[in-house]
Amino acid sequence: MKAINESGRAMIKKLHSIYSNEVPRFIIDLANTTELKRLEHVGQNCGQDYLNAEIFNPIFNYSRLDHSIGVALIIWNFTKDIRQSISGLFHDISTPTFAHVIDFLKKDYVNQEITEVDTIQVIRQSEEILKILNEYDILPEDVEDYKKYSIADNKAPKLSADRLEYTFYLSLTRGKIKIEEVEKIYKRIVICNNEEDEPEMVISEPCLAERLMKISIENGRFMSGKESKISGQMLADILELCCNKNILKEEDLYIYKEEEIVEKIRTSSEKEILSMWELYTKFDEVLESDDYVEGKYCIHLDVKRRYINPLVFVQEKLIRTIDISNRMKKILDDYLHDKSVKYIYVK
Repeated sequence: MKAINESGRAMIKKLHSIYSNEVPRFIIDLANTTELKRLEHVGQNCGQDYLNAEIFNPIFNYSRLDHSIGVALIIWNFTKDIRQSISGLFHDISTPTFAHVIDFLKKDYVNQEITEVDTIQVIRQSEEILKILNEYDILPEDVEDYKKYSIADNKAPKLSADRLEYTFYLSLTRGKIKIEEVEKIYKRIVICNNEEDEPEMVISEPCLAERLMKISIENGRFMSGKESKISGQMLADILELCCNKNILKEEDLYIYKEEEIVEKIRTSSEKEILSMWELYTKFDEVLESDDYVEGKYCIHLDVKRRYINPLVFVQEKLIRTIDISNRMKKILDDYLHDKSVKYIYVK
């Protein structure tokens, strides 16, 4: 991934300090293991950092390790439970280079969960991780599936630590919110039992719940938008070509740093790969068509649509944000039922 500059690192430090006023020793120790340090070189933006600035120009970059630590800190802040926090720290431990682009490579466009399948194997094969877990009297099975802890992860579109963290990061780096607004929303979160009698993060003020839901939908539009779809598929196609031409092996995506993979692509002698990489990094507009466009990079696919519908306190009752706001109902309906054209392509 592209290097994080000093201002970006300061923003990440500030964001993490909002999540928790302490960083427990177990998070520091585990974050320094070989398996988690690898995530320092896996970008949170799924390769979009290399796009033309007209398409995506983040204010600061963020690694999968930054995200994982953020999730762990959120869980620790609200639960003070070491097992739940470690499970959040581990949730992306098997993520390959370019993250969800590999879901595109595997044709898992809607669920985008292929990259999570090796989590258990990575944890159980790491002597460093097992040694630290043993020091805290923690078994691998206690921390290798964050989905069993509802604060860490729950069924979309409920509010969980994972969804909250990437919503805050992406909104910040896209310049859609300020760090002060993140802090304001975060300080109005409490834990209550939801409709299924599971612990869930709840927003204590309706206006802030609406704001969080709105920015999550804005992010969702970006992540499922035509620019993200075509760049994700194009990079997946480039990686597939590299594997077919023996420039890369699929396992390299779990070994090499992102910048090392990019260098292999850039220095390839294969004209088709170089041509696609140039198109990937330089296209500045995505066009739409009802029909397939011959001679252009043209695709048609649907992808996962992400958003959060948080619980909120209204007159001492817990209600989903969508049920108290007709405005949010309209925004969400427009997002979920967007009738996009059949094909998208770049010049």
